[in-house]
Amino acid sequence: MSTNVCADCSGQCRDCCHLKPGTEPVKFGLTINDMQRISKATGLRPSEYADYEKIHPLAKHDMAAVAPGIDRMFPRNIRVGLKFDEKTRACFFWKAGKGCILDKNTRPRICTLFPAWYAVDGTGKVAIEPMALSNSIECLAIERAKSQPKKTLKVFNTSETQLAHFAKLYEVELTRHSQASDQEIAEAYLVTANISSLPDQE
Repeated sequence: MSTNVCADCSGQCRDCCHLKPGTEPVKFGLTINDMQRISKATGLRPSEYADYEKIHPLAKHDMAAVAPGIDRMFPRNIRVGLKFDEKTRACFFWKAGKGCILDKNTRPRICTLFPAWYAVDGTGKVAIEPMALSNSIECLAIERAKSQPKKTLKVFNTSETQLAHFAKLYEVELTRHSQASDQEIAEAYLVTANISSLPDQE
């Protein structure tokens, strides 16, 4: 057993990096910032690793039940979602024996936070909490931590402070994305500009 729980889990085809049959409607998406960050790091255009599609309004409702507020990721029911291999059902950036090949600062914010979620109070303070589906997903980290949230974070080699940092960034990015026009999202998806000229993300 290695210290990299995601690498250990990667050979078992569990939930978070594999899209199981029938779960396509509730596939989470990418924000404009996610696309910019990933494209700058990989040199790939979003159209190479993601799909641009319309989703049913009920899918937004189902996803918001799991992660309150996540419906802001789909303005006017548009979703830009990571591509999945048709045979293995694995995420585009998932590799056997390694797990996600994107580093923690590059990967989609929702992936960095998984299986945790967050809530923001009236003062802007961020509180980390378990994602609504964390009791039913097949997560090796949760199993090793015996479903104890603080131990789960330790198994993931992270902390509430680190997750709160990413949650604050995500909140800003989700707000930006939810207010973007269809054209802005489409342009971000089809970007062909010099990737190295994109601004750095914190």
